[in-house]
Amino acid sequence: MHAEPHFMRGPFALRRARAADVAAVLAFNMRNFEHLAPTMPRRHPELHSEAFWAKRIALGDSNFEQDRGATMHIFDGARRAVGMVNLMNFVRGALQGCDLGYAIDAEHQGTGLMHWAVQQALQYAFTTLGLHRVQATHLPENTRSARLLERLGFRREGYLERYLLIDGRWRDHVLTALLHDTWRPRPGEAFMLAES
Repeated sequence: MHAEPHFMRGPFALRRARAADVAAVLAFNMRNFEHLAPTMPRRHPELHSEAFWAKRIALGDSNFEQDRGATMHIFDGARRAVGMVNLMNFVRGALQGCDLGYAIDAEHQGTGLMHWAVQQALQYAFTTLGLHRVQATHLPENTRSARLLERLGFRREGYLERYLLIDGRWRDHVLTALLHDTWRPRPGEAFMLAES
């Protein structure tokens, strides 16, 4: 099994959620339900229960142990979840790639926190996990995601028609990707695993 991801930036930690974090992860999703709805698939009604998030965290543990994914949350100093970065759908063999997803609390939009968290996740993907390719999609009108991915070095590779069911409608997405040999960390950016 790979080393646990655990990165620090001031009072913020990017790490995998534990069973003790169920209430915080539920609160993040409830607090941001309307904020995230326009860009996320329609979510299961059970999303509003701790039992649902306990199962999701357990599934994340299983995916991590079986080298299928690494879901990380951003926690502030008060152990409040304020964001999420998901490296998912690992494909090993000749591809060595994964998909990237992310979400940030409405109150932290535009602060640079999401950029920092995704940058850490990419470092983890390319170094610790040994991946070659990370791909991400976004809705064409989601300019925040488009700018974030562009700043991180992702390049547009295509246009996916009616790719995902978002809020009851099949929506087009822009496909982007970043390769290990074209990725560069920002100068002066520290990438250190914190003590778990």
